[in-house]
Amino acid sequence: MGQRTPNVSFIVSSRGRPRELISCLASLVLQDDPKEIVVCTANEYRSMIPAVRKVCRQFKVRLIDTKSRNVYAATEEVIPKTKGKWLCFPNDDCYLVPFYSRLMMREARKNKWDIVYCDCIYDPRMDGRYYQVYDVKPLACRIDKICIMIKRKRFNGFPHVTHPQYWVMCDGLLMQKLADENVPNGKCPGPMAVHN
Repeated sequence: MGQRTPNVSFIVSSRGRPRELISCLASLVLQDDPKEIVVCTANEYRSMIPAVRKVCRQFKVRLIDTKSRNVYAATEEVIPKTKGKWLCFPNDDCYLVPFYSRLMMREARKNKWDIVYCDCIYDPRMDGRYYQVYDVKPLACRIDKICIMIKRKRFNGFPHVTHPQYWVMCDGLLMQKLADENVPNGKCPGPMAVHN
């Protein structure tokens, strides 16, 4: 029997953290929607490729090593090599609840959204304890790409900005742009992800 066409493509950005990647991939293999999981790398984390490759082999997921300047550009480069109707962009230090994709898709279908997002548990402290539920909003610096699932046809890349903290802004700028274009969007109830 052939594999089902994936409903969701999980494109995991590796920042060269193999221990975190193990937990991320473990949370993704539990997702029960038809899915594909791809890990991508960028030039900024070149030295960790062998360790990341080893983790990908362990989980039997595809690794695409790009020459892109950062993980956002690497994600964009990899998207044409995936097949899911929906896209999700975890980082290697993000973990999803077991029914994340099912719950997010259910809300998107019910409400006819092309973008669905969720709150996540976020830890800004150095001691590693999780204490803050990150109240996600589609605004710059109030959303992270782990919290977003978007229909492939609606994604045209992350906004490219010249800013020393590029990664802090482009998730929110993407959502602001799409909301301004009246792309149907909304939030799935409950924290659904952990951002380490």
